[in-house]
Amino acid sequence: MGYSQYNGKYVMSDGGVIRNCSIEKAHYGYGLVQSQALRNVFFKDIWGDGGVTLRLETGLKKMNALQIGGNHNIYAKNVYCQNGNAAVMISPHAIKNGHVEINGVEAINTGFAVRIDRGYLTKEQDSLGLTPGYYANTSIVKNVKGTYGKTAQVKEKHFGYLPCQVRGLIGEEYNKDGESYTAPAVATVLYRGGNGDNAEGYYKVVISAVESIGFKYQKAIIGEEDWIEDCTNVPDEPEDPITPEEPTTKEDLLNLGYQVYPNPTDGVFNVKSTKITSTSNLAIYNIFGQQINPILLRRSQRVKVDISAYPPGIYMVTVDGDRFKILKQ
Repeated sequence: MGYSQYNGKYVMSDGGVIRNCSIEKAHYGYGLVQSQALRNVFFKDIWGDGGVTLRLETGLKKMNALQIGGNHNIYAKNVYCQNGNAAVMISPHAIKNGHVEINGVEAINTGFAVRIDRGYLTKEQDSLGLTPGYYANTSIVKNVKGTYGKTAQVKEKHFGYLPCQVRGLIGEEYNKDGESYTAPAVATVLYRGGNGDNAEGYYKVVISAVESIGFKYQKAIIGEEDWIEDCTNVPDEPEDPITPEEPTTKEDLLNLGYQVYPNPTDGVFNVKSTKITSTSNLAIYNIFGQQINPILLRRSQRVKVDISAYPPGIYMVTVDGDRFKILKQ
């Protein structure tokens, strides 16, 4: 989908439904749909094998130079991809795009279920005085499911996001597309949209209900801060892995002498026990055994814990010598 000239003006398609479409054996850089300029359109039940199933990437050079086009009020439900680059890709380049809302994404053996890239400028665009593009800060992506595989389409620019433990599985030669390599799926969601500072090409996307299956070394949502350049000091296995993916039951907690509520939690929970003193050491670890830095508010024998800044999943809580699990939804 792009723009065209009509009666001396640049115009784009406005209004419509696209559904029940599919593609097989797509090139990494292509796929089922790429939209450069579109308004008020709903995609439903679209399926892809290879490439990107729904590519909301506004990268056309002429369009960027003229600052026309863009995607505005785009909605999608049930987007699927296998053996590809991504089910959904959101990438603004230098175009100021509008609202996007995606509900229901599934990817199997694919680089990412959802790729959300920041806006940026080429040298030529910078010389024209343009500013980085973005999508509306109201954008939403929800109900995303990614399943790990070892033969996804992955470009070299994303190798640094792969966990060090699986980089040995990266293929040595290009795929037939001449761009990607056969490599493990990287993560369910790559979110480089950032903090909403549109001047720098960042924008907010509310991401919720993300499920990752089989990603032993990777969290569900990763960002620019998760790039790993040097794998020298990364252990072959997590130092303190968590195996059962269920929170500790209320009965087991009471047997330990603790009340933990709510569990599951949406990010804020309380740990209460007569064992807790002013010198007690409370620590929290993610599923990879890495210690995180939650916000703690201590009140006598109760500690209020805030892990809202961290992705959904199981976390291990340790209080002095005691250990139990909580689930963030």
